[in-house]
Amino acid sequence: MTNLTEASDKATKEFESIIRSDPMLTALFTRRMPSYRYFSIGKDQYFWTTETVKHGGKPRYASGIYRYLKSKKAFKLVNERYHAKRKDAKARALKLWEENRDGTPNK
Repeated sequence: MTNLTEASDKATKEFESIIRSDPMLTALFTRRMPSYRYFSIGKDQYFWTTETVKHGGKPRYASGIYRYLKSKKAFKLVNERYHAKRKDAKARALKLWEENRDGTPNK
């Protein structure tokens, strides 16, 4: 069992060193979702990103709604938009949240 664990650890380290050696592979294998903040009503989340995402080849901040689908027990991204400034993304998320405080969903 120890030999198998050691072989696995060695293979993992070799794989990681190959990925780190090439910037294209690093970008491909190390992507993650950007950080975001949100306001919520029920289970719906009115979000904005605090880190940029690539949209049309340019760094942008995103805002929108993650609508909770009760039938699928999952979230669906709706009403997504991209902004050059983080404060614009936050302002839009707040506006969407304020429009929906009475409980009527935005599409």
